[in-house]
Amino acid sequence: MGATSNLLFAPFRLDLENEQLWRADKLVPLRAKPFALLRYMAENPVRLVLHEELRKAIWPATYVSEGVLRVYLREVRAALEDEAESPRYIETIARRGYRPVPEDIRRCREDIATAEDGSLLKSLTRSDDFFSMSECRDLLFHPQEHRLSLPDIKAFLADNYLQFAGFVLPQAILRRFAMRFPDPAAMTDLDRWNTFESEAPDTFAGMYLFSLHKPT
Repeated sequence: MGATSNLLFAPFRLDLENEQLWRADKLVPLRAKPFALLRYMAENPVRLVLHEELRKAIWPATYVSEGVLRVYLREVRAALEDEAESPRYIETIARRGYRPVPEDIRRCREDIATAEDGSLLKSLTRSDDFFSMSECRDLLFHPQEHRLSLPDIKAFLADNYLQFAGFVLPQAILRRFAMRFPDPAAMTDLDRWNTFESEAPDTFAGMYLFSLHKPT
């Protein structure tokens, strides 16, 4: 195997030809997308790599949110046994914005309240949680919550060989969707649901609830 087929950062080795991560002589399980993410960072060491750069490098033809990127970064950290609080290999720098502290939450709410009428951002003001400090913190700043779009979910399911089997929604919403997209197959088409949600932003007021199927 040629020298360029490996990337070394002790005690790890990336086998680029076989897309495998090794720690000494032990194979460390890592799926394809996290491996690609780790490879890109290993090829660009000791510099700041922005999320947008990673998305364009790993998913050049697909939009992927920061939520999905964080999921894969956690897999990479787990494989390297790296701690976010005291990193040895991957250090993240939070972007400037709103902190989960009262003064910044108030500033965030003020900015949202003055957003353009009819925008998705302004729609947050229709949630009761928006007006309580603690509940707004959970709504917008929860450190363990990841907000994914339907294209994000579609990409994640494809990466994990899972099939979308349908949403759990009130019958009234399902009927409106069926009127908009009469083809029965549309019920399990996330692209159609993404279009429907863009036209009716309140469709999923709380969270996405859906069932999956894993092909045998």
